[in-house]
Amino acid sequence: MILLTAFLFTIQISKAQTDKGDQSLGINLGASYNDQKSFVNDPFNNSSSNQETKITSFDIGPNYSYFIADKLDVGTSLYYSYYKDKYNYGDNSASPTNESGKTYNATIFIRKYLMYNDKLGMRVGPYLSYEYANQTINYNALNAANNLNSTINSYGGGINLELIYYASKYLGFSASLANVNYYHSKSNNGDQGNGSGNQVNFDYIDNGLNFSIFYTFGNK
Repeated sequence: MILLTAFLFTIQISKAQTDKGDQSLGINLGASYNDQKSFVNDPFNNSSSNQETKITSFDIGPNYSYFIADKLDVGTSLYYSYYKDKYNYGDNSASPTNESGKTYNATIFIRKYLMYNDKLGMRVGPYLSYEYANQTINYNALNAANNLNSTINSYGGGINLELIYYASKYLGFSASLANVNYYHSKSNNGDQGNGSGNQVNFDYIDNGLNFSIFYTFGNK
């Protein structure tokens, strides 16, 4: 909706700067919120309960790119991400009561721009990234022994597809449409040992709002 508003209220004639030698400096922003409620009936012990899950997350960070050719740039980005999950499954549940985590990410990328009339289009390309995360999981008093504090190091990469719009020659907006990625991670769980794993993810626009605002400048 933010991008659509920009499309409707910002009308310019100037050509976007996506030529060789141009540079781009911007900020990435993302947020999501999910509230799920359900009624669960357990026939094995003739019990029922109302359950609720609330998931909140956001991320923010700068990005920079340099156009090595017309409509082709390479660059890097950093971001900080935070999430918090709250679970209400009843006092006797063995499930966590809440979960939270912080992630620090560094990414390098290359992107191809597919523009329509030099204002509206898409950009797509591969990227490699490293993540360091802290994670905390808490249980109720009956299951407090399961509380977990861990650190996670992840390495991976993927391909990202974005919608892009230049409101003027210099100012642009982008929004993530789809993202396919693979990550290998290693975790240190303190007294509960260590672990490792592999993940393949496919994210799309309905998973949350992720967009970028950037300023492009060059010699022209």
